[in-house]
Amino acid sequence: MELFKWPRWEEKECFTLAVAGDPDQLRALTEEKIQGKPVRVVGVGNAADLRRARPDALLINHDEPKAFALGKEAERLNREGHSTLIAQYGDSRPPENLGLRLLEVEGRERFTLNVDRVRKARLRVSPRLTKVASGLETDRGFRVD
Repeated sequence: MELFKWPRWEEKECFTLAVAGDPDQLRALTEEKIQGKPVRVVGVGNAADLRRARPDALLINHDEPKAFALGKEAERLNREGHSTLIAQYGDSRPPENLGLRLLEVEGRERFTLNVDRVRKARLRVSPRLTKVASGLETDRGFRVD
């Protein structure tokens, strides 16, 4: 399994996952840890919410109207030096094209991470970053493809 590190990982108190819309479907993640850090799930409805949350990862439903604006704001944060992994899902976007995708395991929401796709997306989204955001292998439940 390949693990990448976010910049300044040791200084982080928690891993913040922002969800466009209602984060209730992912509340179970608050019981998990990513590389030993607690997971904080926050809902974001607009660019201002995203800027306040400054998440480590942003999960966007590609079919929602606000997806484009939130993706652009996350790209802006990355250009400013923040490392936000941007992942999209939805009916109009095939899951195999995603770096990060939702799936259900034993009735609980989980993710799979395609390392190659994440690398490609990171380079396209934020060429200034020297470290690739990943490490979405939790103590229980996440899987890296």
